[in-house]
Amino acid sequence: MKRMLQIILLLLVLAIALSGYSLWSNKVPWEEPPGFWPRLKVYLSQNVAQTDELASFPELRPRTYPIEAKQFLGELTQHIPALGWNLAAVDADKLEIQATVKTRWLGFTDDITLRLEPISKNQTRLHVRSASRVGRADYGANLGHIMRLYLNLQ
Repeated sequence: MKRMLQIILLLLVLAIALSGYSLWSNKVPWEEPPGFWPRLKVYLSQNVAQTDELASFPELRPRTYPIEAKQFLGELTQHIPALGWNLAAVDADKLEIQATVKTRWLGFTDDITLRLEPISKNQTRLHVRSASRVGRADYGANLGHIMRLYLNLQ
């Protein structure tokens, strides 16, 4: 009985350590609004991150870029390999890119959709959606994918 409790305790400690490392390694902005606890709740309960005008996380509001949409589509496709993503499809008519990325730890596949919205001739809004195929929590991995894209576009 004592041995069984030690094994359970060890597994619990390993699970907590793995979860903590996963949360830390995704490099999400913990100190930004709405704060640590609301962010932790999302990272432990959702497996999708997507841009939205009303997003409670500021980094998930769509960004606008000073470039024509078709040109931006071409430039985005060139950023995909640098991010470690696999280009799955490009739809020039819909101004949409589909990509996949493997998670760092267990190699799960996440699906990423980049959709461009022309605002004017030289203004394009970028909408991003990153979703895990497996699991109910992503530990911030999908937000991490979006943040790495933004850093790559600077």
